[in-house]
This record gives sequence, structure tokens and C-alpha cells, in this order.
Amino acid sequence: MIRSLVTMMVILFLIFPTLAAAETDVIVTRLAGYDRYETAAQIAKAGWERSDYAVLAYGRNYPDALAATPLACKYDAPILLTESDRLPEITRDTLLWLQVRNVIIVGGTGVIFASVDAELQEMYINTRRVYGYDKYETAVEIAREFYNPAEIFVVTGEDFTDALSVAAVAGIKQAPILLVPQDEIPGMVKDYIDAQRISKSYVVGDSQTISDQVFRQFPNAERNSGMTNYRTNLVVNLRFIYADLFKSEYICLASGELFADALTGSAYAAKISAPVILINNDPATLTNEFAIRWAEEGYRFYVFGGTGILSERVVQPLLDAAPKPEEKRELDVEAFKEGVLRLTNVERVKEGLRPLARGSAALEQAAEKRAEEAIDVWDHIRPNGESCFTVLEEYGVIDYYMAGENLYMGSIGTPEDAVEAWMESESHKEAILTPEFTHLGVGVVMDEIGIVYAAQLFLWK
Repeated sequence: MIRSLVTMMVILFLIFPTLAAAETDVIVTRLAGYDRYETAAQIAKAGWERSDYAVLAYGRNYPDALAATPLACKYDAPILLTESDRLPEITRDTLLWLQVRNVIIVGGTGVIFASVDAELQEMYINTRRVYGYDKYETAVEIAREFYNPAEIFVVTGEDFTDALSVAAVAGIKQAPILLVPQDEIPGMVKDYIDAQRISKSYVVGDSQTISDQVFRQFPNAERNSGMTNYRTNLVVNLRFIYADLFKSEYICLASGELFADALTGSAYAAKISAPVILINNDPATLTNEFAIRWAEEGYRFYVFGGTGILSERVVQPLLDAAPKPEEKRELDVEAFKEGVLRLTNVERVKEGLRPLARGSAALEQAAEKRAEEAIDVWDHIRPNGESCFTVLEEYGVIDYYMAGENLYMGSIGTPEDAVEAWMESESHKEAILTPEFTHLGVGVVMDEIGIVYAAQLFLWK
């Protein structure tokens, strides 16, 4: 009997638009300045009346700063930004306003010059640096600031969005963030891992971002990914929302197109135990529905950055589109299952493949169980730590040669939305178009805030 996992995970919903209004319980606070340096200062002043420490990062590029948030959280410190050769006036003023006595500079003197140290010391502020030969080693040096961490986050060093997606989470958990290329683990990263007793590794991004070969080398690794950077951001945050990591009534919003506001905002988000959701100025139409479901739950919102970064057009729909409680829809489970099967077969027939037969009642019960389990653990690993395919034997499905699984979660929650999402992802598309598969079981559930979770279980019989 051959059983193989042929797909990765998928998520389909986007982000939170926001606006303040006196007639609702939804409150939006924008923390912004004239530029990224002033925005960082406004975030710092909102979160700290005074602080013994501050973390200082280069304001014009991201590599050294990607792993800085857990370090800032260790010292209950804001993250402020600097130029290479001098402190911006607003950064200097903020350090004085917060009565900072110690500054940790992230990065070497090739990026932030020694003149910045001298300027700080003239302000009677102690300085020290955390840095390495490159961004990978800098992240390792930051990780060494934590004694015997049990968990780590692993992200690509080639982009900033995945690191900033986990920054607040890593800060709350006091777990280091390590950077890797797609296809190898740098020597200093491997040496660090080998010297630790890591019990859990959260790897962010799909196999095109961090290869399976690299993924498998991290202890007890769990992959969290979506089809785009924005969906990956939501996968990560929902993973820890459902794990009850966040204790705040707030959700923080920052641009996913520029790194600075999300970076400095992440330290504040971790301080108030809130997720950071990345958005842009052209969010998808499904943004409204997803945001409103959180607004209906009483969440409030911080927006990091001015209207030139995130316009009012992005935040306005939160209140404009808010549904009345009686308008909440019910999930038609049978129609969803039939729709997914029909649309899946449409895609197969387009490619000259035979349609799938609807699975047995036992297969559909197994798929239903996997949809329920996906609410708690968004992975192909079950909540008990076993492979997703053990659910088949649990429900008496044993007569098959090969199995596959696709997962979906979405605020739209229609068969069309789910199949479209799967077909947009190469790994999910591959499962749908695997010639050998003969049967399909579909399971679907809706959680308490109206998010739909669905599972496809494919069999070759």
C-alpha cells in the first residue's frame, strides 16, 4: 500500500481595511509620521513612556534588521531607525524623550557607521553592536542573545515579508529568527542549530522559498505558507491566533510593500500582544469580508504608516461594508461538497483526465475530520502529531494505493473560491490533476467567526 503526501497548504483571504467611527465599537489609531523615521518615533512614543533600552536599525535597507524584533522584546525596547552616518533629528529627540540609556545597534560599521556610536555616546547613551559578516550571521548573533531557546523561526533572507510576518510572534515567544537561502543552510546557522536543544522549528514559506531539503534539517519543523506573501502572513498569524498567543484586543496593520513600518511596528505589536497583518494599497475584494468578521468580534486596529503608505481608501471599507448580525450566512455543507467535486472534475476533464468519483461515507467523514482539525493545526500534521493520512485508517478507509490532501481556509468560503485557490498553487493543482486518483472525499466546516475550512482527500483505488 502506497501513501504519499502530494500537496502543501493553502489559504485564501486577505487583510483588514480600517477607519474610526464614533457610532461603532471599532476604533482605529494611525501611528504615522512624515517619513519612516518619524513613524518609528511615533510608534515608540505610543508604546513607551520611557525605556532604558532601544534597538537601532538602518532605515534604508532591511537585511540586518530582519531578526531584531525578539531582541527588542527581550529588553522591552522600541526599534528606531537611523541613517548610515548620522542620527535623524527625530530619532535623537525620541531617544531623549524616552530617557534611553542603552542602545543596541543591529549591524556592523559598514552599514551604520562608527560616527553614529560617537553621536550616541555624546548623548551619554551606552552603545553596543550585534552583527555578523552578513545578514545570516547577524541573525545568528542575535539568536545567541537568547539562552537555550526551545523554539526558532526560519525565514528566507532574500525578502522581508516572511520575517516581518513572524516578527511579533517571535517577539512574544522570545524565539530567535534565523535566515536561510532557498537551497542551503549557511555553516554558521547549522553550527548554531547543532549547539542548541531546539524542540520546535517554524519554517515560513513554501518549497520555492525554502526548499524541502533545507526544511528537513531543522528540528521538528512545521511549515507555514500561503500562495502569496500576504497569504503567508495570514497563515502565520491565524496559526497563532488559534493557539491563543495573542492577548490583545488590537490587530496591527502595516504595508507589505515597504519594510520599515512593519519592522518598527512589530516591537510595539509584540509589546501589546497583537498580530501584525501586512496589506497594500490595492487589497483584494475579499479583504472587506475578512476584516469585518474581526471587527464584529470587537477587535480594534492600529495602522502603522501615513496615508501615503496605506491610504484611507484601504481602511474605509471596514465600516462601510460591515454586515448586520442577522445577515450572517449559514454554510450549506452538502452544496459545498458537491460544488467542489464538480469544479474539481471540470479541471480534470480540461486536461483529458477521467473525473473523480465521490468518495464513500467513510472517506467523507475522514475529510470532515481533517477540516475540523485544520482549525486547530494548519498543517498536514494532525493535532496528535501524526500524519494527516492516519485519519483514513481511523475511519476504516484502507483499500487504496495512494492518497493526497489539499487544505483550504477562506472568508468567502465557496466551492468556486476553494477550487480557484487550489488551482492557483502548483502543488495543489498537481494533486487535483494527478491522473491516478479515482475518488475524492470533501469535508467542510465553519469556525465561530465565519471562516470556512475545507479538506480534499484524494484516493487511488
